[in-house]
Amino acid sequence: MEEKIICKNQNYKGFFKLMCIIGGIGVAIYILTCLVTIPFFLVGNGALPYIIAIAIFCGFALVGFLVNICFSKVQLIITDKRVYGSTFWGKRVDLPLDSVSAVGTGIFKTIAISTSSGKIAFSGVLNLEEMHSSISNLLIGRQSKTEKTTVKQEIPQSNADELKKYKELLDSDIITQEEFDAKKKQLLGL
Repeated sequence: MEEKIICKNQNYKGFFKLMCIIGGIGVAIYILTCLVTIPFFLVGNGALPYIIAIAIFCGFALVGFLVNICFSKVQLIITDKRVYGSTFWGKRVDLPLDSVSAVGTGIFKTIAISTSSGKIAFSGVLNLEEMHSSISNLLIGRQSKTEKTTVKQEIPQSNADELKKYKELLDSDIITQEEFDAKKKQLLGL
């Protein structure tokens, strides 16, 4: 039986590029403000605010670039049999649905899937609510299935209990002494 894909994640696309652009515009405004307020550019300590502003811009650009790469690698696919994909740091995960015990959400559009081995988080999932409800429904369905399939086990009786039952049948004149003796030999292995 083939597995059926129920839901796939939708990643952030360009969100952190936008963060880089906004950071760059902010730094550019800061530099222009410094040009107007500090007339002696590059004289003595006058260059320090510009160097700091450029460092901040480079920091925004680098962080935005790296986070964008990491978020673009996040992949989460939910099927009727398993949950699999890649996490923020590129760790590949394949979890059978039977091993999933709980699901939760967190900051940065993070969905956390708990197993007996620990918790695995997938960050930057745009369709977080859809993913969460899909896994929750599968877990509830699994619970309902296991509740319906209860197995009745007969407790094996010991030879003494069997013998006692046949003695009561003999005393009630339901079986004969010969039948009781034959069953007694069978139970005792004589």
